Amino acid sequence: MASPRVPWWRPLALAAVAVPAIFLLTKERGSDAAPVDSTWSTAAAQELSSELRSPGLENSQLGDVRCRATLCRIEATHRSLDAEQKFLARIGELAAFRDAESFVERVPRSDGSIATTMFVSRSGHRLPDLAEDWSADSTQGSD
Repeated sequence: MASPRVPWWRPLALAAVAVPAIFLLTKERGSDAAPVDSTWSTAAAQELSSELRSPGLENSQLGDVRCRATLCRIEATHRSLDAEQKFLARIGELAAFRDAESFVERVPRSDGSIATTMFVSRSGHRLPDLAEDWSADSTQGSD
């Protein structure tokens, strides 16, 4: 059974993605051991850095951006839900991510701000199938 896909722009509650986010971070594809397409990853990171600091996004603060061959990890903080939504919408408008998949780990803070970690695939690529990968990894350790 295929895992359900969530539209890239819809932030998910922390509980819904905590395990997948941690899994992606430790999975070879999502770590520093993953293959790198230096041309694309450099261009994608530069596009993210310049576009996500542009007018209209003053209430969001871009943090760490890491891109590999087919996946970027983007950290940001937002002053409000509206700021977060504008930020996420802008990512979907960027050429590197127009036909992409993503999910967002969001952590509301006590001051009303929101911290997000977003994983977004390269345009034309899919995110790793976490259900299949998780299942395969958990069965390998049970020999």
